[in-house]
Amino acid sequence: MQGQIILEKIVNCTNTTMESQLKHLY
Repeated sequence: MQGQIILEKIVNCTNTTMESQLKHLY
């Protein structure tokens, strides 16, 4: 259970960074 929460946090971090990078590109 705890490992899944950590994975979700990592995914959320990557999603936010990818969104900010896309905003810079376009």
